[in-house]
Amino acid sequence: MNACSLFSSKEKRTQKLVAKEMEQIDWNTLDHYPLFVECDELMTAESQRSCFEDSMVKRLSEGFAEYDLILDDQVSTVIYIDLLVDMEGKIKVADMERNPDILAQIPDFNRMIQREINELPQVEPALKRGVPVNVKFRIPIELNTN
Repeated sequence: MNACSLFSSKEKRTQKLVAKEMEQIDWNTLDHYPLFVECDELMTAESQRSCFEDSMVKRLSEGFAEYDLILDDQVSTVIYIDLLVDMEGKIKVADMERNPDILAQIPDFNRMIQREINELPQVEPALKRGVPVNVKFRIPIELNTN
């Protein structure tokens, strides 16, 4: 019976050590941000983030340039999109701001954004302590008819 209690106490100590270690991890920062192929994994974390965001905006801008959007009213607004890059590097729309004025003029606007996000290539996932993690990003889409 003593052997069973020794085994149990080792397990409890291990669980306590793991719990303590998990508390010390800063989950708000990443060791490596998601990376498109043009981004270098040897860059600083901040440079990786900038490269990811710049590459994302560039790819989305190129995708939207193919649409022939016609707006009746003058528009100058920013719509925010929350994206999730999962542990496999797949990019998905987590949430999207709804703008009734834009949707009235371009009813398919949200579907267009969803389509463009789905067209993005898979990226290298974000890493925290060498383990792939989910990460959310908020990107602005500026609509300006001026």
